[in-house]
Amino acid sequence: MDETRSASERYEEIIRNHTDFIAETQPFWCYEFEIETLERESDGDYGYPPMKALLRALGEVKSHRNKRVRERAFTVWVGDYGPHFCIAVPEKLAAPVVLLIRRHLKAIPGYCGEESGYGLPLVPTFRYEYGDLIWYVDLDSAGEDLIDDEENGRFGSGFVLKRRTSLPAWFGGERYRRGTTNSGPGWKPSPEGEPAGGNTSP
Repeated sequence: MDETRSASERYEEIIRNHTDFIAETQPFWCYEFEIETLERESDGDYGYPPMKALLRALGEVKSHRNKRVRERAFTVWVGDYGPHFCIAVPEKLAAPVVLLIRRHLKAIPGYCGEESGYGLPLVPTFRYEYGDLIWYVDLDSAGEDLIDDEENGRFGSGFVLKRRTSLPAWFGGERYRRGTTNSGPGWKPSPEGEPAGGNTSP
């Protein structure tokens, strides 16, 4: 970005080109972990092991031989809820994707089960879009890609993380600004969990 621009111009550009508007209240399918166990098994960042496993799962979704598994678009929410660290996906996400993510997350010490929920106090953190992976960050970090390899990245997933920011979808429903790898630039409605063909069946 041009360093000579004012902060307000920069933020305006981020909002215009690198921001998705996501509903805060919607039905989730939530994977839960005991924070106490995660803390014992980690070096202080108790959310790191489940998050790393999540990205391994999403990498498998991306490379899956079944087009109806890999060509999906869905948001992943993350956060603490009582004594649990939670990773949640849309409740209507296709069963093969839910099961694949579960297989990776169940291997993490502290995994304690799953449940459906609505309006959980979680934060949009990732968005999988037809093989691309968006990482929702703050305004100051949005707009630049990050190569998430073992040397330079956070999780060593191999993804090129497209860093964007998110805001609540108070007006007009959810909106995602898809890149040229999908439907071309511009605001697009993007129903959660849908494959490229628009059918939510597995």
